[in-house]
This record gives sequence, C-alpha cells and structure tokens, in this order.
Amino acid sequence: MDRWIGAALLVAGFLALLKLFRLVERGRESLGIVRQSFGQLADRTLDDDAKEKAMRQYSLRLFGLFGTLAFFGAAAALLPLALLWLLDRAGWIDLDAIMATAMSWPFLCASGVVTVVVLWLLSRRSAPQRVEGGFEIRYSATDRLLHQVAFATTPMQTALSRLEDRVYRRRIAAVRAERPAFICALPRAGTTLLLDLCAKQDGMVMHTYRDMPFVHIPMFWERFARSFRSTDVARERAHGDGMLVSVDSPEALEETLWTGFWTEHFLKDRIRPWTGMEKNEEFRSFFEQHMRKLAALRSSHVAAGKVRYVSKNNLNIARVGWLVRNFPDARILIPFREPLQHAASLLRQHLNFLEIHRQDDFARQYMAAIGHFDFGANLRPVDFGGWLGSQPVGSATELDFWLRYWNAAHRHLLNETGNRVQLLSYDAFCADPVSGLERVGNFLEIGDRSSFCGQHSLIRAPKPHVVDRSALDTSILEEAQGLHERLMSRSLV
Repeated sequence: MDRWIGAALLVAGFLALLKLFRLVERGRESLGIVRQSFGQLADRTLDDDAKEKAMRQYSLRLFGLFGTLAFFGAAAALLPLALLWLLDRAGWIDLDAIMATAMSWPFLCASGVVTVVVLWLLSRRSAPQRVEGGFEIRYSATDRLLHQVAFATTPMQTALSRLEDRVYRRRIAAVRAERPAFICALPRAGTTLLLDLCAKQDGMVMHTYRDMPFVHIPMFWERFARSFRSTDVARERAHGDGMLVSVDSPEALEETLWTGFWTEHFLKDRIRPWTGMEKNEEFRSFFEQHMRKLAALRSSHVAAGKVRYVSKNNLNIARVGWLVRNFPDARILIPFREPLQHAASLLRQHLNFLEIHRQDDFARQYMAAIGHFDFGANLRPVDFGGWLGSQPVGSATELDFWLRYWNAAHRHLLNETGNRVQLLSYDAFCADPVSGLERVGNFLEIGDRSSFCGQHSLIRAPKPHVVDRSALDTSILEEAQGLHERLMSRSLV
C-alpha cells in the first residue's frame, strides 16, 4: 500500500506545482501569441517589413515563454521526485517500488482519470465570473483554452472542412438548403428577435452557440462534442437588453466564414463594402456547402425537402448585392429603427462593450474571432460610400458618430431594395406585431404561417432612450430624418 501512496503523492505534487507555477496560464498565453502571429501574417494591410518586425517580437516572446515552460515544467516533475529520493535515502520508503507502481498500467489509467476529473472540477469551480455592469463570463479556464486553440487554427479548420465533405458526403447529399433567408441590419435593429421567431419554425436551420468554437467544421465538432454535451439555463446576454440566451440559442456565427476568405475587406479600422460583381467561387462553393452541412445536422427534426438556412448576420448589409447575385432564390430582410433612438442604442452598447473588453481580454478575442466588429475595442465600422474618410466623423464615444454611421448605412441600403430585398420598420413591426408577423411571414415564405403569426405576444418595443440633442449637429439629424421618411415609404410594415 505504501508504494501506491507514494505514487499518488508523486502525481499530486506534480499537479500542485503545475498550478503554483501557473503553467496552464503560460501555455494559454503561448497559444494566444501564436494566434496573434497568424493574424499578423494574414493581415494584408501590413507590408512585409512590418510583418517581419512583428514576427521577431512574437518569436522573442515565445522563446521566453517556452524557456519558462521548460524550466518550471521540469521543476514540477523533478521536485516531487527529489523529495521521494530523499525519503528513500533516509530509509523511510522504497523509491524503486514506488516508480514501478507509478509506471504500471493500472496506476497510469487511474491517475489519468483522476487528473481529468480534478481539472474538470477546477474549471467548473472557476466559472462563471462577473465584471462590472453585470456581464457574466461563462467560460471556464478549460473552455477558454479550447477557444484559443480554435481561434489559432482557422486555416486548418478550412482545410479540414474538405475532409468533412468527403466523410459525410452521403449525409450532406441527402439534404438541400434552398431559399436561404438573410436577416441583417445595423446592430440594435431587432435582428436577434426576428431570428428567434424564425428559429421556432419547423424546417428553419441556423447556427447556435453549440457550433462554437469550431464553426468551419460543424459536423466533425458536433460528433466530437456529443459525448460531453450538457444542458444549459438561459441567461441574459451581454448587451443587457433583457434577451435570454443558452447554448441552444441561435446566434450569428456566420461572419467567421467571411473573414477567412475575404481578408482584403477587413482593414485594421474599417470594413470595405462588397460590390455585387466581386467573384470568389471558392467561398461561394464553401458557403453553399456549409449551409447544407447545417441542414444535414438538424434535418432529422424536419420533413425532407423543407430545410432552409436562416442567417442573422448584421455585416451582411455590406454585401447585399453580392448575396442577391450569388443566391438568386434568397430572401433578405433589413429592419431599421428611428435614427435618434437607434444611434443612442448603438452608443450605449459601444460604451458597454468598451468596458467589457477592458476588463476581460478573452471577451474581446471571442467577439473578434466570430467577426463581431460592431462595438467596443473591436469596432470596425463599414465604410459605406467612403464616409469614414470623406469628413471628420468624431469619436465613437459620441452620439454624432453613430448618427453619421446610421446615415451612411441607410443611404447605401436605400439602393439595395428589390423583389427579394425588403426593408422593415422595426418600430412599426413592434407597434402592430400581428400585422407585422403576417407580412414578414409572407415575405420570407414561412411554411406554417399560423404558428409564425401566433408569436405576437413575444414582441415588445425596445425601451426608449433619453437623448440630449443639444450637442448634436443639426444637419446630420435633418439628413437622418429625411432618410427615415424614405425608408418608411418602402417599409414592409
């Protein structure tokens, strides 16, 4: 029995020193540096000299971290062994017997299981945390490490998706994702609610939080994650707007696909809009296949031939023309709000996420990795019509900035309407949800119209913001009001 106790102490000492020396955190930091270096190499806004300088800096940091990991890793393994050696020299234990036990298969299996359970319990105990403003950090240390690995391996996932195509080719070929529906707008215009209403309909498939963090390979990830899938309690999302989310809630994860194929559009401080004539056959084929994969994953719950992909991706307002040209059977719904209230909501969320990102860098990394550049430290506005360079736009912490952004976006969107692109006044939709749901259902060609329209009790108008107009540029506000009148004249509701 003494040799089993000695072997157990050897493992326990190693785990204790692993935590004391913060080796897991240092390993996570190394992965973060690798991810950042990949991002720098893929950044087309940097010239070769800037990339070389950045790589030298990253190499020095990694060299230092690897040296630290090697030194303290060796110490964590050798110090418990040294203690047992001293006890052996004193005649209190038999080190040879302990080492023989420690290397035996029964002990290796038992200690491996115990180690995994202990690490899992520690990760569960460490979550959730809270930062100021009530934002809940719901990812444990283990979850964060998994996400860091996923963020750093996006190009590898894209390559693996081709293998996924072959492995699941029969299952994918059995479904068709026709007539996709795209819901997009400036943030805070009601797109999440519209997606939730669609999510309750038979045959509508979309991304959920469970698809994170390996969005590019949803079928491989679903098969792997199935063994440790758990239920979840819905909680208020980080926006603080009363909307509840769980791991099964639909979410906008599609943008991570675009960032991987269209790097030239994602500049350091802005996003360049797409034109309808731009071509990228590799992406179009990948995106179409991705829709079919999601349909295949969720098609067991719906009748054959009735599966439709639904996307809520606000940045699709930068590429409406491209979507129309490349998906001729698509429907695109673009909600909008009264400009002053909408700009005030955008400003509030930007300030909210600036604070969240200041307190928790993982939240910033997470949102950037899934292509959420709407707010906070990740803010990259869409440069509609070159508005960011044609005039002084002010600070994003001021209301004027967001009103200018509203004007630029909706000037652009007024030129994007057509038979398959429809504007929707979200204010009017909330004021008369029964009529609004009927018209939205007709436009999106919802199959079970009565079920869809029966959700009117779920619709609530957003809480109004108290807005100080005294510092506003009146010309910007007058333009916004004029644009709003034109939008209303074309609204579905």
